Amino acid sequence: MPIVSPSIAHPTLTEPTYVRPPFWKPVLAWTGVVTGGLIAVAAVATLGSDGLTSVAMALLGLAAALPGGWWLYCEHKDRVRAEEDFQLDRQAVLAGQTMAGYVSPDALGPLTWDTPLTPFRRRWPSVGSGTAALLVGFVALMAAAGPTPVPAVEPT
Repeated sequence: MPIVSPSIAHPTLTEPTYVRPPFWKPVLAWTGVVTGGLIAVAAVATLGSDGLTSVAMALLGLAAALPGGWWLYCEHKDRVRAEEDFQLDRQAVLAGQTMAGYVSPDALGPLTWDTPLTPFRRRWPSVGSGTAALLVGFVALMAAAGPTPVPAVEPT
């Protein structure tokens, strides 16, 4: 999870913070999205030959792209939340510094609010179930399509 709380594993943190994920995670996510997109484009390209096989390929493309796309979406949401939290904290500190000489410290108390930074809910069981359902649909449609007959070449 990219938003981590202070713990034994992260002793330098004083509040929940966005931590950049390891390099391999975005690479794997983008690989799944691109592969799924290419499979979906291939499904659209073969739509004229066999509709059932094209739909099956589209389901396979969605199944390949769904987990990576969901991870990228959740990472984006976490980065946006972390940036908003950082901006709010910075504005509160700036407002406190600006008014420090004019107002009593008790009046500045409400300016230093504590905004809990929570990670975006990943919902991986739902995403995994959706991916599994897409894969089952792909297998069922491919089985229903059956083998494509290869025309025999007649000698001349």
